[in-house]
Amino acid sequence: ESPGRPPITIGDRPGDAFNEHGDIRAILESHGWEAVYSNPPYEYWRRPGKERGVSASLIDTTVFHVFTTNGAPFEDGHSYTPFSVLTLLEHGGDFQAAARYLSKQGYGTPPATFTVDLEGSISAMRKCDFFRRHLDSAVDITEPEWIAMILNLLPLKNGNNLIHEMAKRDRQYDPAKTSRQIQHLRQSGYRPANCRNLGGFICPRLAECRAGNPLYLAVLSQITNVV
Repeated sequence: ESPGRPPITIGDRPGDAFNEHGDIRAILESHGWEAVYSNPPYEYWRRPGKERGVSASLIDTTVFHVFTTNGAPFEDGHSYTPFSVLTLLEHGGDFQAAARYLSKQGYGTPPATFTVDLEGSISAMRKCDFFRRHLDSAVDITEPEWIAMILNLLPLKNGNNLIHEMAKRDRQYDPAKTSRQIQHLRQSGYRPANCRNLGGFICPRLAECRAGNPLYLAVLSQITNVV
């Protein structure tokens, strides 16, 4: 590998596969969470011990966003993938144990590693409609879109800086809060959000794009080696 060209691993780790195909409704229900009502793509859930109101939303079945201070082990204001929900509720926060469990259940495929030159990331990002919209328009994006944005920037060498630059477009930008969100998502082992699940954004080139998600489209032309 060339210096400065970090590898990006593309493949279905057990957690990635569960994020794509798993259903956490039964897991939530077994731990006392109750589905209250649905307003697609949102499903609203009530935490255990609460009789009225809602405590979290399940967005497109893939993002569990919590807005209660009494929803342990979940944290108020945080979003979780199905894999994270499974890990926290069924495996005490041990992601490796959860991955081993899912592997035994048949989730996951061997990965392939791409070595890419990620310099000039902004220029590469403009190849993607999802990225370009937020680069060119100072708009407040929805929480699901923002999560998808972070997930697709994390693997970049300068991803943290890019995420902060994008976050500055929000009038309520908080550097410390953004850093905590980055750390949370990175530690949770998330995979870049695919083009069919960008928090409500509909890509006009979805049918013709061969990248699969914004990150890979942005770097596709820069791939120099496949291991």
